[in-house]
Amino acid sequence: MVQIRKAKTQDLESILKIWLEASVKAHHFIPTSFWQNQLDDMRNIYLPSSKNYVLEKYNTVIGFASVLEDNSLLAALFIDPKNQGQGYGSSLIEFLKQHYPRLDLKVYAENTASVHFYQKHGFQVIEKSMDEHTKHDEFHMTWLKEK
Repeated sequence: MVQIRKAKTQDLESILKIWLEASVKAHHFIPTSFWQNQLDDMRNIYLPSSKNYVLEKYNTVIGFASVLEDNSLLAALFIDPKNQGQGYGSSLIEFLKQHYPRLDLKVYAENTASVHFYQKHGFQVIEKSMDEHTKHDEFHMTWLKEK
């Protein structure tokens, strides 16, 4: 049984573990140490300032999404690497699209699998820039609900 729900305090460690493992896997072009050094900021700044949703399978968190509601920024969408490729990311995106009229995100240009994933779900690239922390190119993508 799979369900999506608002994250609870007790989900934090599972979310952080998924975030770190999936970030390292998806961003092979960035040193693992960069992601490890971001863990405290994820725990103390980014997750608390977002509305977080988890995807559970048999009462185990296997993915999550974080949205900054004031600007509809999809700040994170990650699936546990062991569960990737099974449609769970698509389920999270479709859930979010039901709750938000617009979603914006940034994704590294070199992370072609994620770029294609978002394009498949109706996101369009509207800008290319360089991430100031990693010096890698990233795309700003957006999705708007059809009226």
